[in-house]
Amino acid sequence: MAFLSENIHYAAKMQGRLLNSLFVLRTPLHSIFFLGAKIKIMIVLFVFSPNFRADIIEFSKRRDTMQNLFVWETIGFIFVIIFGTILHFVYEWSGNNKIVGIFSPVNESVWEHLKMLFFPMLLFSIIEYFMVGKEYKNFIAAKSFGILLGLLFIVIFFYAYTGIAGRNFLWMDILTFILGVMVAFTYSGRKITSAEASSKTNWASLLFLTALTLSFIVFTFRPPHIGLFASPVSKKEGK
Repeated sequence: MAFLSENIHYAAKMQGRLLNSLFVLRTPLHSIFFLGAKIKIMIVLFVFSPNFRADIIEFSKRRDTMQNLFVWETIGFIFVIIFGTILHFVYEWSGNNKIVGIFSPVNESVWEHLKMLFFPMLLFSIIEYFMVGKEYKNFIAAKSFGILLGLLFIVIFFYAYTGIAGRNFLWMDILTFILGVMVAFTYSGRKITSAEASSKTNWASLLFLTALTLSFIVFTFRPPHIGLFASPVSKKEGK
């Protein structure tokens, strides 16, 4: 079988050279001939070469996984924007329920509005991990850093544009949120497949997400007396 496989590879190599030499002729039938020969070579290699067959199967699996990941990332982007927007009003709808206030903004401070990105993306990332994320060793680290970048973008962009304009605008606040979500998912979507994080990096990422979750809970009830936590509308900090 090994001898047969070697002969097949040699024949495929020689036929490939023949096809390359025919390429310069540019005959009308060249495209059809080239495609047919290429298909025949691939069929022969698939049947008689275990390594080639395994590579094709592995490539097909990776392609399907990548397509699934893209679909999940797209759904996640839409989910966070919609769910995050709804969160903006949930605390008021609940009659100022303190439990609800842990996960939704309790005032108009910049810090409280970060919940609109953090909790929806954290929730969706957990679901996505069990659906497709377990296939990627870099999933947790990529998602954690993506969330961090999204939050930082919102803070920096908000203070930048309000510093220039002298005030905030509702449509700009909405745009800031959408762009922050876009930054988060763009980074995570690219980094999930680009590298493999170590176990230490993943544990550090989980620790970061835990610390950030606890910070949102604690600062909901006991916010620091700094501008990031001050509501520009009521000037009241947390509840």
